Amino acid sequence: MVGYRPAMSKLWTRLASAPALVVVAASTAIPLLAISVQHIASADIFAVWRRPGVTDALFFSLWQGMLSTVLTLAFGLFPTWVLARYRFAGRSILVALVTVPFVLPTIAVGAAFLAVLPTSLHRTTWAILLAHIFFNISVVVRTVGPLWRSVDQGLIESAQTLGASPAQVYRHLILPIARPAIISAGSLIFVMCFTSYGIIRILGGPGLATLDIEIYRRAVQLGDISGATVLGITQTLCIACAFAWWSRSQGAQFSKIGDRNSARALNRSSRIIVFLTATAFTAPLGALIFSSLHTRDSWSLTGWKVLFGLQDIRGLDIDLPSSLATSLVYALAATAIAVPVGMAATAFARRHWIHTAVVLPLSTSPVVLGLAILITYDRAPFD
Repeated sequence: MVGYRPAMSKLWTRLASAPALVVVAASTAIPLLAISVQHIASADIFAVWRRPGVTDALFFSLWQGMLSTVLTLAFGLFPTWVLARYRFAGRSILVALVTVPFVLPTIAVGAAFLAVLPTSLHRTTWAILLAHIFFNISVVVRTVGPLWRSVDQGLIESAQTLGASPAQVYRHLILPIARPAIISAGSLIFVMCFTSYGIIRILGGPGLATLDIEIYRRAVQLGDISGATVLGITQTLCIACAFAWWSRSQGAQFSKIGDRNSARALNRSSRIIVFLTATAFTAPLGALIFSSLHTRDSWSLTGWKVLFGLQDIRGLDIDLPSSLATSLVYALAATAIAVPVGMAATAFARRHWIHTAVVLPLSTSPVVLGLAILITYDRAPFD
């Protein structure tokens, strides 16, 4: 009986983790392995990095990804602190407003920034950075917020009683407590920005191409499947190794987070942060709505009429019911698979290798994954 419980625990871990590992294998590992074996030419492993545009795309991906991450954390920590430590009318609305961009299609985010930014900023690095901040701040709010909400207000008051200034309290108490969550949020944001495709495609100009853009260009426009595969697999391996390292060094620090925060009224500085946050997140969405109702010279409902089939435009055929039905079916199917499988893996899987395995799809860019799945399963019965 002594060894019975550990044996059963291992069995439950394996059984609970099996569906997640099967999903990861079928959706990510097998396609990546298959495309690597079938389409990588040995000469391209090194030669592709010397081809025009590749090193520029890699360099741009790195520096804009790092800068986007730093700016998102810098701007995101202020509303995160207010939302975590204060209770005020409209708080839930502000949380929803901050979260909406992350669940919007990147094409919609790009279009929103084209609508709100002056023409002089279109197709510039600034437009890309602003869109990345707008898109990813919710990651900071959702990741760092729970840790800050668990900070005992008595600790802060004790530090202030001992003569610590607000800046010292923030630097020596608040930030160290949130460091694991900040690193976690920063890691995810960097991956999102490094592998950015939709936002770069819409807001980027000449010379502003990420590695994902270069992978797509080589695979689709140049027909260089081997070179695109080398770039995609290399990118995936580097990001996966970084995630594995992070999971091993940081994964155990997010346990037993409680809510020790008591309701507090907004002070002057927090009111300013709330106002600026609400304005920053309302403006792009409002500009997008405004653009849908306004043409170059006048107000118009043409776009909405075409969308709902009330007006026809030559060359533009939109089947809204069919599009919505297709989106809904795929969304429900993905949710029905991902939620129970993910919950089972989270509840029972405690081994680092399992956590590393289940985040593999997250470390793979959508462009690389889509290309791998398209080529691997381009046959019956999947085609």
